[in-house]
Amino acid sequence: MNLLRVAGRVLLAGPFVVRGVAAIRHPSQSSTAAEPLADCLNGLADRLLPPAANRFLPRSVLGWVRFHGAVEALGGAMVATGLGRRLGGLLLVGAQIPHVFAAARLRIDDEDSDGELPRQAALLGAVVIEALDTQGRPSARWRAAERRRGQVRRPSPAAKPGKAPRSEAKALG
Repeated sequence: MNLLRVAGRVLLAGPFVVRGVAAIRHPSQSSTAAEPLADCLNGLADRLLPPAANRFLPRSVLGWVRFHGAVEALGGAMVATGLGRRLGGLLLVGAQIPHVFAAARLRIDDEDSDGELPRQAALLGAVVIEALDTQGRPSARWRAAERRRGQVRRPSPAAKPGKAPRSEAKALG
């Protein structure tokens, strides 16, 4: 594992973990900004989900802020530790989108918030890259397509490294 990748993942995930833990511990600080989004999510959940699934979702604004904080903290921890880093990156992408929209709305309402929208958009781009990064290895989709074309041969389970398979040994001997 590349030390630079590890350091970069920890630096990327740090703000998400801190922001997520702060939202879990003190949800009232973000509740006024999250109220329109929480109302929208409650309406969507009522229309799209069956009642059995809908009862597991938070109904209050504070519950949605805590839920969002938990998603951010979990995704950040997954990215930082490298355990499920692509799934953690996807969680962070989903958690970052509301921040980008809030920063865009803040920029329209307030003239002094020049740096917030580019910073939130840059964080969104970084977590998208993290979610899609295969660390130089071919993706599962590419490998499946190559197998279908017959260009990638899988080693047989009987073949051991350094030894020729029996059929090649008979031909050579």
